[in-house]
Amino acid sequence: MGYLLANIKGHFEGRISDDLYSNLDFSNARNFEVDSLLNENEWWKIEAFKNTEYCKFDFLKTESFNSQKYDPLDSLDSDKIKYIVSYQNENLFCFQKISKVNKLRKVLSFDGKRMKLQEKKFIRVNDIPDAIYDRQADILYFKNPSSINSIFSGINKIEKIATDSEVSKFISKSFITLASDFDSKEINLPNRKRIFEANRIWEEFGEKEKIEIKNYILQFYPDFNVENGKFIVENDKDLTVLLWGIEQRFYFTPIDKKKRVANSIQKID
Repeated sequence: MGYLLANIKGHFEGRISDDLYSNLDFSNARNFEVDSLLNENEWWKIEAFKNTEYCKFDFLKTESFNSQKYDPLDSLDSDKIKYIVSYQNENLFCFQKISKVNKLRKVLSFDGKRMKLQEKKFIRVNDIPDAIYDRQADILYFKNPSSINSIFSGINKIEKIATDSEVSKFISKSFITLASDFDSKEINLPNRKRIFEANRIWEEFGEKEKIEIKNYILQFYPDFNVENGKFIVENDKDLTVLLWGIEQRFYFTPIDKKKRVANSIQKID
């Protein structure tokens, strides 16, 4: 038996409740990495979470949970509830946003004589919550930082995006030239995320490694337009290729030697 908190217009109300979620497995959790994809059953995690700027809830910071602090939750008015928190196993806080859709459902009921069609409000409990805080380990687990930004304000900032000055710093590098009809302001959001990391990676390369990376890119994309030693970037597709190259995402399959690009990066020992 656990406890249910509902965020109603900025304050919490609560009630004793069944545990809403089960079989939560975080054995495949890994630290968040920009521009990397989760595999099935994986989670992102933020360790030492209660010391971060995103943890603004007192009930996550205290050593014990006190249900007496909250007004009783008398109804599940889905029009007023922003999200719910299932406190379970005396340790886990499971957060789920309440969608504005699917809150009204037609249901059949039986009054003893006939079947009646009624419309009833309901709250759908997902199989997997949007985020889980493990108080004992002080770790927040989640799938997508942007999707929980309305709960943990500002957490989408961990998806680090290059600023205009950081974009300018990257495209001004000696081996890159933007085509005249491709303005830096047109660079899409995914590439801005990649540029943030690419700037860091490039600065760690020595001169010999920078030459190797250029040859590595041309090995997989020999038709890339290069003039006077500069890669001519004509659009976001060209830019993506350069950024993937800097991240060393290209590879050949070992058997048939097909060219491939890794959709995400995960370090292994």
